[in-house]
Amino acid sequence: MAAAMLRPDLWFLINTPTGGDMGAHVLGPATMRELLFEHGRITGWSHSWFAGFPIYYFYFPLPSLVIVLLDLVIPYGVAFKLVAVAGVIATPAGAVYLARALGLNRPAALITGASAGLVVFTESYTIYGGNIPSTMAGEFAFSWSFALGFFALGAIARAIEDRRRIPIAALLLGLTALAHILTTLMVVIASLAFFFRSKGTSTTVATWAWGFGVAAFWAFPLIVRIGYTADMGWSPLRRWDELFPTELWFLLPLALVGMVLGFRKAFLAPIHLMVWVPAIYFWLVIRLPEWFPEVIGTGSWKLWNGRLIPYWYFGLLFFAGLGLAMLWERVAERLPEHLALTAPAGVIAIVLGIAAGIAQLQGHDRVEWIAGAAIGFAAIAIGLGWVKFPTNEVGPLVLTTVVVLVSLSGVTFLAGWARWNFTGYEGKDSYPEYSAFMDTIAEYPDGRVHWEANSDLNQFGTTMALMLIPYWTDGTHTSTEGLFFESSVSTPFHFINASETSTAPSNPIPGLPYRTADFERGLNHLQFFATDYYVAFTDGAKEQAPEAGFVLLEESGPFSLYDVPGGEMVQIATHQPGVYI
Repeated sequence: MAAAMLRPDLWFLINTPTGGDMGAHVLGPATMRELLFEHGRITGWSHSWFAGFPIYYFYFPLPSLVIVLLDLVIPYGVAFKLVAVAGVIATPAGAVYLARALGLNRPAALITGASAGLVVFTESYTIYGGNIPSTMAGEFAFSWSFALGFFALGAIARAIEDRRRIPIAALLLGLTALAHILTTLMVVIASLAFFFRSKGTSTTVATWAWGFGVAAFWAFPLIVRIGYTADMGWSPLRRWDELFPTELWFLLPLALVGMVLGFRKAFLAPIHLMVWVPAIYFWLVIRLPEWFPEVIGTGSWKLWNGRLIPYWYFGLLFFAGLGLAMLWERVAERLPEHLALTAPAGVIAIVLGIAAGIAQLQGHDRVEWIAGAAIGFAAIAIGLGWVKFPTNEVGPLVLTTVVVLVSLSGVTFLAGWARWNFTGYEGKDSYPEYSAFMDTIAEYPDGRVHWEANSDLNQFGTTMALMLIPYWTDGTHTSTEGLFFESSVSTPFHFINASETSTAPSNPIPGLPYRTADFERGLNHLQFFATDYYVAFTDGAKEQAPEAGFVLLEESGPFSLYDVPGGEMVQIATHQPGVYI
C-alpha cells in the first residue's frame, strides 16, 4: 500500500526528482559519485555549497552510496527515486518482523506490525522523519534508518536466542547508523531492555560493538569532529497536539488497551522504551529550562524533540495493533474453526464502502478506486461465500486489512506530493525558463552564485531549485546556499547574507541579526564570501540591487543575473601589517 501511494507509475520516468529538500538532495549522490570514482572515497570537500564544506562527513552516506551504485546500471533519476521510496516501503515489513521477533505469535504479529507500519501514512507532520510526507520533503535517509532500525532490533532479539545470528544483527545495526544517527540512538535505547533477558546483556553489547565497528569508518570521524558542525538552534516543540494529533484519536482507546495488556508481557519492554522515551524527552526539554534556568539555560537543545516524535507515533500504533490482536484472540475463541468467505469479504466490502464515503467528503482523487474495490469484495462475498478458511488465518488478515483501509481513507495529499516530486523538474510548467537560466549562467566565467530566497521559486519544483546550479552547470558555478546545514560552520553567515539580499527570506536559524533587504550591507558581506554573481527573482530585489552596487549582466525569464564587484577570492593587502614585539 505504501508503494501504491508513492506513484510507482512515475518511478521509472527518466527525469530529475524535485520537491522540498529532495529537489536539492539530487546534488549529493552526484558529488559522491565523483568522489568515489575519482578519489576512491565517499567523503570529501565540495565547493558546490556554502563557499565550500565537508560533504558526507556530517551527513549519512548509505542511501546516497546505494544511489551511486544503482546509477551504474540504471539512469540516475530512476535510481534516486527508487532509493528515496525504499525506506517507507520497508517500514511496515520491519514492524511486522520486529513484532514477531519480540515474541508475538504470527497472527498477533501481523495485526500489530501492520498497525505500527501505518506510521508511514501519517500526515500530522512533514519534516520529523519516518513517514511519507517527511520522505517526500527529503528525509529519505531517516526513513531508511527508521526501517533498518526495526530489523536491527528484531535481529538482536533473535540473536539472544541464537548467538550465531549476532553478525546479521550487527550488520543491520551498522547499516542503521550509516543511514542516520538519531534513529540509531533510539535502537540502542530500546535494546537496553534486552539486558534483563538471559544472555541478553552479552549478546546486546557484542552486537553494539560489532555493529558500530561496521560504521566506524564514517562514525568515528563524525564523533571526533562534531564540534565543527553548525547549530541550527531549533526551538523545542511545545504543543501537546504534536503528540496527540487528531488523525490518531480513534486509535487511542485501542492503544491504551494494548499498553495496559502489554505491561504484562516483559518481551515488549523495547517497545515501551521506544514509545515512552520520546514522550518524556518531549516534556523534559520544555520543563527543565523553566525549573533550572541558571543550570540548563533557556537555549535550544542539540537533540530536537521533534526528531523523536516518529517513535512515539510508531509506539502508539504498535500498541493499538496489539490491543486489537488481543481482542481478536478473545473473539476467536468463540468462533468456529473455519469461517465462510462471506464474513471476511463482506466486512472488507463494508469498510471500503465507508472509506469511500469518507474519501468523497475529503475530496480524495481516487474515490472511484475505493468504491470499485468495495464492489469487488461484495461480489466475492456473494459469489464465493461457500468457500471456508481457517479462522485463525482469515481473521488476522481481515483485521489487518480493515485497519489499513480505515487509516488510508483519511489520507489526503500523499499521492499528490509524490506526483509533484516524481514528475521532476522537467515536468513543471516553468521548466523552460529554469533550464534557459541554467544555460545562461553556464556561459559566464566560473564562479560562486548567490541567489534571492523566495517561496515563489517553488514553481520550478522546489524553493531550493537554484541549489542545483552546480548540478546543471557541471560544477563550474556553485551556490552559496545548500542542504546539510549542520555540515558547514559558514551556514549562519550565509543566512544573514540571504536575508540582506532577499525581500522575503526564510531566516531559518533563530536568533541571528537578520536585516531584510539591506542590499548595501549584503553586497559587503557577499564580497567577504568571494561571491561572483547574484541572482534576483522579485521586482523588489531587481530595483534595489543596482542601487546598492550590483552590476546587471543579463536577464533570463524571471531571473536577473548581476555581477558582484569586489568579490575576488584573493585580495591584495592595501596596508602594511603592524608588528609588535
